Amino acid sequence: METVIYLGCDEGSKVFGMEKVKDRVFKGERISLDFSEYDHCLFENCEIHVEYGMTRLIENEFRNCSLHLHGQATVIAQIIDLFRPKSPAATNP
Repeated sequence: METVIYLGCDEGSKVFGMEKVKDRVFKGERISLDFSEYDHCLFENCEIHVEYGMTRLIENEFRNCSLHLHGQATVIAQIIDLFRPKSPAATNP
């Protein structure tokens, strides 16, 4: 079964100017996921940046990459954190 992640757009929507990248290998690069579709790519030792979250990810692999959130992506991450269960160590000083 294929894993497809839509951030900021649904399967039927078309985002004007969305770059499509397929079957590529990225090593040690700074990559912005915004306004791009990545299909069956490998990211190794990359800095992955997201600001708007308008991206489509299809069966990609991320090895030893760091994720950097900016702008609206930071706000969404903060909202998601509100719904994550807190570990006992974090809640008991």
